[in-house]
Amino acid sequence: MSSHTSRGTSVQSDSPRARRTRESEALKSVGCLTGLLLLHSGSAFYLPGVAPRKYVHGEQLMVKVNTLTSDLTPLRFDYYNIPFCEPKGGEHALAENLGEVLAGERTETSAYQCHTNVTRYCKVACRKTWSAQNVEEFRDFAGARFRANMRLDNLPAAELVKYRDQNGKEITSYRLGYPIADTSPYNGSEYYINNHLRITIRYHNVAAQGNHMDKIEEPGVLIVGFEIQ
Repeated sequence: MSSHTSRGTSVQSDSPRARRTRESEALKSVGCLTGLLLLHSGSAFYLPGVAPRKYVHGEQLMVKVNTLTSDLTPLRFDYYNIPFCEPKGGEHALAENLGEVLAGERTETSAYQCHTNVTRYCKVACRKTWSAQNVEEFRDFAGARFRANMRLDNLPAAELVKYRDQNGKEITSYRLGYPIADTSPYNGSEYYINNHLRITIRYHNVAAQGNHMDKIEEPGVLIVGFEIQ
């Protein structure tokens, strides 16, 4: 139970000089408060499942697959709606981090095996024979320009695209995911399946000393890029 006491208030007229003095003091207080807020906002934290991870040489990397997306429709489909290569034992869903949940993505395991600082050429993921129904369903996805999305260490896979502008200058850009098919230049109703992927993983060596990232105490590798062609 709280009590409230009311007292009389006397009103006095202020001189212009006194008003300017109080306004100056108020501005100083606001300035100090703003400075404290800016200093406080400088401290950062990692969301669960989003913080970068350090890898050692030869460590196996988990390449995850996400949904199929298209710029022609807001609809999303599971990656394995198309009979892509599956990991041994079959695919299974993985726990999504906060960003994937907000984006409405479904994360699953993949058949792609990569290791830190290990280069491999022409490794066969699987061999499959599609039925006529599989082919027709794939044509529908290809015609709608769907792209397959993948992730590695919470980084989305990006397709490296190079082109030249009107002045002939080469421009490099990235597009999320990779197209599941390319349209034939001779027949717009025919498609080439993108069943040969070239994966490039970019990394940054981290030393045990001389690094301001206090979360990393041992040397290793940080993944900074995940490209697919």
